[in-house]
Amino acid sequence: MPDITATTPGRQRPRIDKHAGEARPYIVDLSPLLGGADLLTGAPDVACASLPIGAAAVRSGRHISVQIDASSMPDGRPYADHTMTISCATVRGARVACTVTVRTHA
Repeated sequence: MPDITATTPGRQRPRIDKHAGEARPYIVDLSPLLGGADLLTGAPDVACASLPIGAAAVRSGRHISVQIDASSMPDGRPYADHTMTISCATVRGARVACTVTVRTHA
């Protein structure tokens, strides 16, 4: 079961909520960005300048697993929002991408 589902451009960005001390893989469903029979392939690219990101891998052709490691919180803030981008090639030679908000709670 995915943690979040990617949205197409122009729609509200999906959000992952996590506690600062939590480290685990999150599953992102990229199905809405894929054509009917298209599948993800290869190694996904994941970038988030303000959070430690671990390994990322394609799962079941339509999902990406992203390890988000533990982080620290700025003093006095109940949460912090971070922008994470994910992109991956497809078997048809295209590239799909989505942007996700990662909200880290104290």
